Amino acid sequence: MSTTLTYFIIIAFLVAVSSLLSSTSDVIDKTKKGIKSVTKKGWILLVLNLSIIIFSVLQYRQNDIEVKQKENEANYKQIQRDSLLRNQYDSSLYIMKQKYDSSHLNIVRTIANALGMYGFKLDSSNQRLEKLIKDSSKTRIIMPDDPVLIICPDGGIKLVDSKLNSHHYKIDFCSQTAGSSQFEIKCRVVLSDSMNSYTYAGSFDMPSDLQIPKDMVNSEFFDIVNNQSYSFLYILVKGKYKNIDGTKSFQVNTLYYYNRYGNTSGMITGDTRRAIINYLDSSHN
Repeated sequence: MSTTLTYFIIIAFLVAVSSLLSSTSDVIDKTKKGIKSVTKKGWILLVLNLSIIIFSVLQYRQNDIEVKQKENEANYKQIQRDSLLRNQYDSSLYIMKQKYDSSHLNIVRTIANALGMYGFKLDSSNQRLEKLIKDSSKTRIIMPDDPVLIICPDGGIKLVDSKLNSHHYKIDFCSQTAGSSQFEIKCRVVLSDSMNSYTYAGSFDMPSDLQIPKDMVNSEFFDIVNNQSYSFLYILVKGKYKNIDGTKSFQVNTLYYYNRYGNTSGMITGDTRRAIINYLDSSHN
């Protein structure tokens, strides 16, 4: 049984008891004046109505938390679907490239063979010549993949230790498809309660001399010293980095969330992302 349903049952029960008590009993003694005129049953009725208000607020907060959690999970699934579609699109481009017109391929092959005789290849996108990698008797071109730096899915943000006013987090970074290095990245942390009230919790930088090999994990740690109650933790990862050999640069500007109640984490987009970034830009640049 969900917490929201439990609150609903409690509120319904309290309303029923309150209605029965108010209709069958005297809550005011007309022979007395002031606060003394309230009978014992009247005080019970007041307590019941106050309890109804309290549980209504709790039910609203819990429902808000559950709605936000579902929204975050839906956003994460959408990101995963977009990634799958991008991979399928890349595969389609590769197949189309294999079926390229033979006359154009002959021209490209002639130019490549001529350059290969001198140990070079033409990088048309960057308009420069690059060294070729020799493989026994044949010369072949190896195009390295671009690295994609993310906070690892499936538990990339973990609350590893929690005390009265201190929470110790571990954040796992993954370098997908290729290795990453030379980081110039700042990670800013924002806390949010169920009423979408934001609190800036600080920041941490990824080490500039760090190298993360392909499909490997690097862990960073962050402490929150705050007695404020919060439901969500957000981390904005923003900056730039390079591939392992330092020849290409890449930008990153991604927002991640961690749900303390659901113990879930992932990327987040949409209105929540815009609200967090506006909050940081307006007061914590």
